[in-house]
Amino acid sequence: MTARSTVRTIGILGAGKVGTVLARLAVVAGYRVLVAGSGDPAKIALTIEVLTPGATAVRAEARPTGTPGRKAIAIAGDDEADVAEVATLVDGLGFDPVPIGPLAEGARLEPGNPAFGANVQAAELRLLTRAAVLNP
Repeated sequence: MTARSTVRTIGILGAGKVGTVLARLAVVAGYRVLVAGSGDPAKIALTIEVLTPGATAVRAEARPTGTPGRKAIAIAGDDEADVAEVATLVDGLGFDPVPIGPLAEGARLEPGNPAFGANVQAAELRLLTRAAVLNP
């Protein structure tokens, strides 16, 4: 077992729909979860307090690898080993990981782009991330 596989704390940037769903799934999977967002810290704390406990309602979304209709989550990163580790985590939480390239490509997932908040399968998520227009 390597040091990489013993990580038990996950930091999630974003306290919106995707962030809180991932937080609930990670808590149920036994991880310590830290959530940060760009809004009012008091509102984020309240959102996490209210939405993060009780992951049972979300468990139905998490499906084993290869299950038809499984939803996808895009990931971006500059280090291949880190992307692979996050892909393993995303798969373990019940979603198909869709690597989209280096960290700068994460801009394809921001508000205003087609993939933002998408609740779709891997093939469609790939199309949505490619459809995003990045500002130079």
